[in-house]
Amino acid sequence: PHNVGGSVLTAASLQIGFTSPNFKILEHFNDFADAEIKKVVKGAPQVNPEDGCFHLSDAPGLGVELDTDAAAEFPQQQARFDL
Repeated sequence: PHNVGGSVLTAASLQIGFTSPNFKILEHFNDFADAEIKKVVKGAPQVNPEDGCFHLSDAPGLGVELDTDAAAEFPQQQARFDL
């Protein structure tokens, strides 16, 4: 699957992929994720350096957890985009 949605979407895509017999490749950009995203998501999927693959997490749900204390450091901000 094509995945540019960060570590939570990577975890969800892996869950779906691992149920498919022809799942071979997951495109991801986790290495380029903003530091803020890496800080607030606990248990984000990581490529195993020994075999170059993601492995299925044994944690409940998607295997990731929001660190609410870390997320509080990044309050919502209003943004205006003039298109």
